[in-house]
Amino acid sequence: MTNKPNLVLITTTPITQVPRESFDEFKHWVLVDGLKPSAALRKFMDKYQCPKPDSSIPIELIKYTYPDFDISSKSFTFKIHDSGYPYILTDFNDNDFDQLIQEILLSGW
Repeated sequence: MTNKPNLVLITTTPITQVPRESFDEFKHWVLVDGLKPSAALRKFMDKYQCPKPDSSIPIELIKYTYPDFDISSKSFTFKIHDSGYPYILTDFNDNDFDQLIQEILLSGW
């Protein structure tokens, strides 16, 4: 008997496959329309048909929306990459995402 790992390939949408103007839309949804970042991300995923976005997409969307946002604060990037957010919601979900962004924003970045 061998101890082979049970690996599954997950095909994600790379950031290069979403149009740059989609970043402006996301920013508008959050800052003008008042959507929570997770709701704007879900809307983004639906509109641009990327149900499994690469973890760099939510990070880059937040960086674009809040240019001075410290993405290294409170392990933001680590939590996104490590959890598989936004298409795996077991360890880190939409509420966690919104709460973490809010905490970083309130801390003065």
